[in-house]
Amino acid sequence: MTAVPSLRAATQSVSIIVDPRDPIACTAPVSWAVRELQAALTQRRHNIKLYPRLDTAPAADRRIIVARGNIGTGREILLAPTCSCRLPLKLSA
Repeated sequence: MTAVPSLRAATQSVSIIVDPRDPIACTAPVSWAVRELQAALTQRRHNIKLYPRLDTAPAADRRIIVARGNIGTGREILLAPTCSCRLPLKLSA
């Protein structure tokens, strides 16, 4: 028996960071998308928690940051060399 099957079966923790001050991140469509993401990840045995700021999320968690990339914290994170994925999103009225 190897460690790989037991690692696969382990629950992974994922932090979703949504800044309550970001007017786009707090819109109804984005809130719906975050709930759908939570549900999908929970079905895949991930432990999901929401946080209002990056510094409040556990450092060991995988992190998903819901933020505009053109201002403030969102811009800092997206421009950081450690950012592994950038997904643009356009909302239309």
